[in-house]
Amino acid sequence: MERGFFQQATLFMLVLTAACLALNVVGWIRLRALWRVASGRQGALSPRETHGLNQLTGLIRLEAGYFTMLFLYVLVYPGVLALWPVIFVVLYHWLGWAANEVTRTTLHLAATLQRKVTPPSSFRLRVRRALAVIGVLDVIEAAILVYIMIALGKSLRHVLG
Repeated sequence: MERGFFQQATLFMLVLTAACLALNVVGWIRLRALWRVASGRQGALSPRETHGLNQLTGLIRLEAGYFTMLFLYVLVYPGVLALWPVIFVVLYHWLGWAANEVTRTTLHLAATLQRKVTPPSSFRLRVRRALAVIGVLDVIEAAILVYIMIALGKSLRHVLG
């Protein structure tokens, strides 16, 4: 019974990890318009682009839910995944989620860009810096997610024989 549940939980986490990678791609598609504004190539966001930025809060919440499930999986099944990469990515996401919930950063950002046709250069500089930091952390996150998918797949293959 426990072996069957382990297989189901591992397969479920494998699917959720792939979905989390897809959410990262969707998030960066949404951020592409913001990068154009921050780099000065575009003056303002279209209503569709602003709507896309507003969706970032939901994407961040979905990822926080995934990372909570991942943390629980690591606690229930120790030894399947290396602990420190998981702890790093879980804490990084929980802190990012909490900061976004408290400050409403993505909602304020979309509202600011909706009101101002061309944001000031100081605003654009802050956005570029934030996107650079987020980009570096997301590359690390993506590498960890790929590792998780490989480790979960190997674990499933081992159990299935």
